[in-house]
This record gives sequence, structure tokens and C-alpha cells, in this order.
Amino acid sequence: MKTKNQISDLSKKVGHDLKSPLRKIRQFAELMMLEYSDVLGGDGEIYLDALTESTEEVSDLVENLLIYVKCLTETPDITKVSLEEVIEVVSAQIYLKFGQSVTLEDQRLPTVKADQNMSLLLFTHLLENACRFVALDTSPNILIKLDETNESAVIYIIDNGIGITGEGADKVFDPLMRLHSKSDFKGSGLGLAICKAICEAHGWDIGFSNNAQGGTTFKVSLPVMQPSD
Repeated sequence: MKTKNQISDLSKKVGHDLKSPLRKIRQFAELMMLEYSDVLGGDGEIYLDALTESTEEVSDLVENLLIYVKCLTETPDITKVSLEEVIEVVSAQIYLKFGQSVTLEDQRLPTVKADQNMSLLLFTHLLENACRFVALDTSPNILIKLDETNESAVIYIIDNGIGITGEGADKVFDPLMRLHSKSDFKGSGLGLAICKAICEAHGWDIGFSNNAQGGTTFKVSLPVMQPSD
């Protein structure tokens, strides 16, 4: 049986070997578009656009697979992490990616013992999911709430999206699990699997429920820092 280090090393090598030819395919497709667009005509440009888009999808999948394996195999670098600051960084990225139509409200969040980079990844994927899986012509509306005791904190990410229902909903945290067509909602199919792997690496719990008024609530349960920590 391979060790975690061996699996991590293998995934990095495979990732490198996959990303290199994908990069070349995209570069040559872009060069063909620049040099031969007048020869290719309308259909040829459409084919090249489709080729470039597919290459980017596979590159995104490879990148997220590498992140997923890293979260499964590497030990978190535990430090004091302000989740307040994490949400501030992630929120700025969300507005850049999805635009100012996104409404994001958050409460004061605690400082916890966690891996800084993994914490950023966790909330990036949760908030991006909330922005991505919304009905057509609906602006994402996200509320982050905190329920805290002396020993634990439960963070709720409440959205106004399409919800998580139907066949396979109970496996939404499985890698490459899709409930919708890629043509309807883009994504690698690994975002929630990465979230699950990060929470398991920290000993946290993650789950979801559908809101009565529509949308989804994701729940992350974790211990809070004590004065002696």
C-alpha cells in the first residue's frame, strides 16, 4: 500500500505531465486563431473556441484534483487563524469574480487553530458555490452566521441558490459528483469534496440542509480557541 507521501508525489508528477500538454494545446489554438482566423472562417473559429474552452476545463479539473489530493495527504500547518480575516480576503475575490451584484453579509467570526491556506480554500469553495448555483437572472445573496459557545462554533453559510435535491444529493461531498449538467453550471465537481477533505483534516464537521424558503445552508462545526491556547 502506498503511503500518503508517495500518493502526493505521484499526483504532482501526473499533474505536471498533464498540465504541460494542455498548456501547449491552448497556446497553439490561440496562435491558430491569431494567424489563420481569416482562413478558418466562422465555423473554424467556433471549433477553436470550443477547443480552448475544453482545454481550460480539463486544466481546472487537474488543478483541483491536485488540491484535493494535497488536502487528503498533507498534514495541516496549524496556526492561529482569524476567520474574520479569511472571509475578508475571500469576499474580495468573490466580488472580483462574480461582480458587485453579489450580496454578502457576515457576522463576527472567531479566531481558530487551523491551516491558513486550507481555511482560505474552504471558504472560497463554499462562497463560490453559493454564487455559482443560482437560478438564471438571480443575484447571489449570501449570509454568514455564527452560533458560538465557550467550546465550539458553528458557522452557517446561507444562500438563495437552487438547493441540493434529487438523486445523488446525499453524495454531494463525493469527488466528481455532479447533480447538474456542466452546460448549466460550470465547475470541476471537486469543490465540495475539497471542503470535506479540509474539514476532515482538521477534525471539523461539515454538512448541509435545504432552506424552507429556497437555497442551501452549509454548516461547519469546529472548536474555538481557549484562553490557554
